[in-house]
Amino acid sequence: MKQTLDTIKHFELDTKQIASFQKLGYLVLTDKFTKAEVQEMQLEANRLLEFLLNSSLANSRRSGRLDIKQLPSGKHIIRKIQPIVDISPTFSALAKDERLLTPLRQLQGEEPALMEEKFSYKQPLSEPIKGIEVHLADDRFLLHQDYTYHVQHGYRPDIITCGIVLDNCTLENGPFRVWPGTHHELIPHENVMIGNYRSYQVPESKINYQDGVDLTVPRGTLLLFHDLLVHSSSVNHTENPRRILFFSYCPTSTPISFDTRNSPTRIAEFPYESQYQKLKEQGLFTDIFHVPAST
Repeated sequence: MKQTLDTIKHFELDTKQIASFQKLGYLVLTDKFTKAEVQEMQLEANRLLEFLLNSSLANSRRSGRLDIKQLPSGKHIIRKIQPIVDISPTFSALAKDERLLTPLRQLQGEEPALMEEKFSYKQPLSEPIKGIEVHLADDRFLLHQDYTYHVQHGYRPDIITCGIVLDNCTLENGPFRVWPGTHHELIPHENVMIGNYRSYQVPESKINYQDGVDLTVPRGTLLLFHDLLVHSSSVNHTENPRRILFFSYCPTSTPISFDTRNSPTRIAEFPYESQYQKLKEQGLFTDIFHVPAST
């Protein structure tokens, strides 16, 4: 979308929306992206997934960008991909879209800087991926605050994340769940084991679990939420993906390198991704994985 001064003005939040964000810690903005734009993003999501899985198979190792889980049933599910903008011109351009940046300037009071991007896929696979390591677990995202992870790298808590919803979120496919008003302080998290990997979660004794709100929203919705907002998502019980693209921004006055959290993965994965592309060009590897069709 061509973004003139008039359209940028149209993206601004009104006073009620700003007050709601300040009170609740999140905001839901529906119909921010057209059907055609969402379809383009869905195609790019498929391309990225095929690129990273085939790169993993070509190199006989799981890409550090890929979070794949094996369910107790043996079925595999793509939980997350992170980071992404350096391997996707489409999503790199999207991270600079004024539909995201204009509200952030209002809420943060200065120019926002991208500090993290990730793609929650919740993508079930029709067949297990053989030949690369996977973790035994499910596709849930536990009760947590993002700042628990960001503080470890020296960021301030004034980060805001934009979530672009690519698939209709229903109670069956593991929607984004938020706890309104929990964005005022960092809650100590506890270590937990999910299958064979370690994670963190907010103890249920520290929060009223019944206050959680499932955001059952349509594709094309834009979500904004504070880095301290407690949130989670449940298991995807369907055969189709539940994809939300997340861009997190810190104010430009943040006194550290903006890409501190993601740059090590970008650097580590570049040689393997280049090797995969060379093998394809030389005819030494043919793509094996293709995204299953949605039902």
